[in-house]
This record gives sequence, C-alpha cells and structure tokens, in this order.
Amino acid sequence: FAGVGGYINSDVETAVADVNGEEIALSTFEQAFQSERSRMEAQLGDAFNQLASNEEYLRSFRDSVLTRLINDKLLEQKSQELGIRVSDSELRKTIINMNEFSVGGQFNNERYQAILLQAGFSPEEFRTYMRDQLTRQQFSNAVLGSEFALESEASQFLSIQNETRDARSLE
Repeated sequence: FAGVGGYINSDVETAVADVNGEEIALSTFEQAFQSERSRMEAQLGDAFNQLASNEEYLRSFRDSVLTRLINDKLLEQKSQELGIRVSDSELRKTIINMNEFSVGGQFNNERYQAILLQAGFSPEEFRTYMRDQLTRQQFSNAVLGSEFALESEASQFLSIQNETRDARSLE
C-alpha cells in the first residue's frame, strides 16, 4: 500500500458536473443530496425510506438533485453576467427575519448557531448559500416580472378571448 496515501488523502476534489467551465464538486453534490434526503425523510417519514430502497427511484432522486444544482449554477452565472447582486445589509436583514432563528419573535443567535451546526453549515457557508438563493430569487423575479407580448401575440389572444361559440342541444 505504499504510495496509496497520496490518492486517499488527496486534496483534489472530484467534480460531478462542469457548467460552462465551472465545476460542481462531489462534496457539494453529496451535501445537497443529504440535505434533500433529510427534508424528504422529515416530510414523508418511513414512506420515503421505502421509496429510497428502490434502486431506480434512488438513481432518479440523485439525478434530480444534480439537475437542480446544474440549474442553480446556470442561474448564478447568468445573474453574475447581468450584475445582479445581494448586498450585505439585505442578506443580514433576511437572515435576522427568518422565523427558524427566532425565539419569541426575536432573532436568537444561539438558536441560529445550533440550527446551522445541525444542518452542517458554518455561518460563512450559510451566508454564501443564502446570498446565492436570494440572487437566484432576484433573477427569477426580474424575468417573471418582465411581461411583454408581441403585437401579433396580443391580437391573437384578443381574438381568441372574443371568440363566440354557438351551441344547440337536442332534447
């Protein structure tokens, strides 16, 4: 086994996907998978464990987690390209207002630290995660909020909306 330690203890991170030159690390995927699995177990209980025992379902579940990570990375890249950014004050305000970290309607730092520890996040990792989430949300809101229609689409919609039908019934 001489020399194998270099492979086992290597700092090289395996990538599960490459999105426009940016890699999604195996550790990122595993953390997202475990997080989603825990969420589903909490939501469905033993029913999820039965589903997860099916190899085909588990493969599909893993694929859906990877697809979500790829989509998130694409949204993140587009947000950066467009200059969409979440300020430190907006991020702080969002975290402080999260009900999960409140005791008696007030932000509680001990609860915040305990929940992050339980979820496997450091405060810095959680801030990064929340900043990414809020950035993607801003991007989605910008896209969804930009409603427009071509003139031909508007006239077609209007003609469909004003269409009448004649119906007769035979008794």
